[in-house]
Amino acid sequence: MFDKLAEVESRYQELERLMLDPNLLGQQKEYSRLAKERSELEEIVTCFREWKKVEREIQENRSLLEENDEAMRELTVLDSGGVLYLYLRGMCGPQTPVVDGHPCGVFSWQPPVALVEALSNLLDGVAPAGAGPAGKVGAA
Repeated sequence: MFDKLAEVESRYQELERLMLDPNLLGQQKEYSRLAKERSELEEIVTCFREWKKVEREIQENRSLLEENDEAMRELTVLDSGGVLYLYLRGMCGPQTPVVDGHPCGVFSWQPPVALVEALSNLLDGVAPAGAGPAGKVGAA
């Protein structure tokens, strides 16, 4: 899938280069054809570039988390919220429906830091505040 997206991005860049060619100025029909093709790829390329940006940020944060500096690890978790979920599915090019300015095939969510920390504590076996001895809320 990512190879196909990289090919689409490469074609998009090629179309941008072609559209800047001064020899194309007198060829309105060809320019329009290139502009239409570029427009059809734009949303997909924008989403793919955003995904690559998020992927780079995740890798950078992962490397920071692996450092021995505890303060740096804490800052990394607080800065990124710890997690960003990004889903790509059902993309159908320029026909992908858009709702509230977001294409329907792209979903993202960055949970609040407090939620990430609470889940991390829960997975570490740390009982939440107000929990009883068995980790049950309200137990005495």
